[in-house]
Amino acid sequence: MPKHHNYMDRLPDEILCMVFDRLDLESVKTASRTCQRWNAIIFFSGYVDRFQLDINVLNHATTRKQQEVPKLKRLIQRAKQIVMHTQRQYRGLSMSVEPILESQFPAFWKAIHPKITQHLRELELDFIEGSMVRIFPLIADALPSMSHLQMLNIADYTYSDMYQKSIPTLRSQSVMHLSMDCKYKFLVDMPQLQTFDGALSALHPPADNSGQSPLVFGKLKDLSVNVKGWKPTDPSSIFRRMPYLERCDWDVPLEEDLFISMGETCPLLTSIDFSKTMYLSNPSLLKSVLNLTQLRRLRFHKSIYLEEQSFLDFSKLTQLESLDLGKTIVKPSTLLNLPKSVRKLGLLIDQEAEQSLSDIITCNLSHLTELRLAYYRAPASQKLLKSLSLFEQLEVLHFSRCHFTQPFFLGMDGTLPRLHTLLFTKCKLETKHLLGLQIKFPRLKDCLFLKCFVMTESEGDEEEEEYDSDDTFESDLNSENDYPGYEYDLDSDYTDSDGYQYDDGSDFELDYDDYALLSALADLAP
Repeated sequence: MPKHHNYMDRLPDEILCMVFDRLDLESVKTASRTCQRWNAIIFFSGYVDRFQLDINVLNHATTRKQQEVPKLKRLIQRAKQIVMHTQRQYRGLSMSVEPILESQFPAFWKAIHPKITQHLRELELDFIEGSMVRIFPLIADALPSMSHLQMLNIADYTYSDMYQKSIPTLRSQSVMHLSMDCKYKFLVDMPQLQTFDGALSALHPPADNSGQSPLVFGKLKDLSVNVKGWKPTDPSSIFRRMPYLERCDWDVPLEEDLFISMGETCPLLTSIDFSKTMYLSNPSLLKSVLNLTQLRRLRFHKSIYLEEQSFLDFSKLTQLESLDLGKTIVKPSTLLNLPKSVRKLGLLIDQEAEQSLSDIITCNLSHLTELRLAYYRAPASQKLLKSLSLFEQLEVLHFSRCHFTQPFFLGMDGTLPRLHTLLFTKCKLETKHLLGLQIKFPRLKDCLFLKCFVMTESEGDEEEEEYDSDDTFESDLNSENDYPGYEYDLDSDYTDSDGYQYDDGSDFELDYDDYALLSALADLAP
């Protein structure tokens, strides 16, 4: 009989990794049990980046028996023992801190640090009714010794105010991406920081700096402020620490002094996004941002409220490509002064100025590639519809809060040869089967209906979404989901830097019993 040769053993490690890449995670875990060599490649080489260590005992406790306190405590002790004995060098660690773990966390953390943490590139901690005030100082003290850590994500799901005796400084020479979704007060000393998501006050210069100049975040380019921290005494001192800032997202109310300081000290800003209503006591205050000549994207989710009504002059923003004015009622003169560089525009069509706005849009802005039109729950403009064919470059057309009849688009003169995406957000329609779409938009690929009310939806249509008749225009017209055509990415599963999807909390396979809850920690050596 011919001998059967195992040619797989002759393949170099690089080729085996390419083979493993084509397997799902369960198959890879099975492969790790085949032989010591494969196990070493999968869990003791760079290939371990495909996995993350997830310590979340409570989340996997699916039965009432498993959720009993004595049982959970025993599982926590078992998990600590597994961590102490594992030889794997994980690059990613995700851990949930629940009240049941709080009292035992110091001992648990001692098992993790530095054995596991010294290899980490990513660390994610979720506090689920656990006390950050008691536990987080341990993490802060350990950060300087995590020399390979590049990404730190902290979230507190109780999101309550905290009493702190002191405000620690998070120090790291390696962290490049920091996200702190919590009300825990802290300061940051991270010279390699590139992106920050949290409270702006965390970037305030230290109070006691021994007469030295405060650290400049020379690599910080992305700032997302989504937590309202304490008000700095000198707002400009914060922005002076980030002279190379390029993108800024504000998801908290922005006070005038911060608004002015940002415009005066961050000349390299190319993208600004304001999620809350802007209240300005004087139109001249807007000049601080309008003088940012490098801006390419400016977006207001809600509106700009000026005590003195005035037109908004964007003419100096000669690099501006994308402008969304949200729910701001603009004067026709504002559109007349838009720079020619604008290719994407979003605005509210006020019925009183509808005719003049329509005339200006079609005459002065026919070069647009994306257009979002919002109404106060009114029929879309027939006059504007008839002139849409003048937008020969238009690729994305987005309607918000409009009413549509089935034959509406048949009234359009001509076609839009380049339009590929048509969006309806919170609109009222007779039907989704609108007439004439393929004729008027021959290259149409996507026709999307987001939170729309469809009057004649067929029964059993699972895609139909309920329409809240009490939902007001002011509530969330420009919520994040309203902008799929404006550089908004739909949420997706987390993937690592190599494009591998992380396992949903585990890299294990044990019997379905209490120890199945520890499966994320279990060694898979054959």
